[in-house]
Amino acid sequence: MKRAMAIKPDDKLRRDACRYFGYRPQSEAELKKKLGRKGIPPAEIENTLAGLKAEGLLDDAGFARFWKENREFFAPRSRRLVRQELKRKGVSEDIIEQITGEMNDDENAYRAALDKARRLASGGDDRLFVERLGGYLKRRGFDDEVIQNAMARIRKDTGGTNGLSSGSLKKVPNGGEQCN
Repeated sequence: MKRAMAIKPDDKLRRDACRYFGYRPQSEAELKKKLGRKGIPPAEIENTLAGLKAEGLLDDAGFARFWKENREFFAPRSRRLVRQELKRKGVSEDIIEQITGEMNDDENAYRAALDKARRLASGGDDRLFVERLGGYLKRRGFDDEVIQNAMARIRKDTGGTNGLSSGSLKKVPNGGEQCN
């Protein structure tokens, strides 16, 4: 108990802020909002955030890059949807434009479609397969043209829309899969 009392208030605030980084990187706006909910005076929050930025622990560009790469690798989404997510997280428009400008919607849609197509493939109704796969990609923010391109590429690579089988896919070094 004495040890907790010996910690200066700004040390405790810094420790609380750093604890959020244990889950995942945070944007400045997210961290400010979370600390504000704890009833901490805005001036103390600003001082702590300035210190974290000076140490390189708080960096909106780094956070946005992490978010984009995470989305591209684990849950591919469209550039438009990632832009919306970053905006909701309080990242500035300049940073969002810089980071999302590197994204390739066609490639992300294909990877998302390929992963989902494997799970949907049953050799059954082709119309239902196309409808479900198209809806899946639409919910991930891809536009109609990108969806059509991804589905055409899957058809070409697998020899048919619903003809996917585990044998028609091979592992590739980045952890994804590629059609034979």
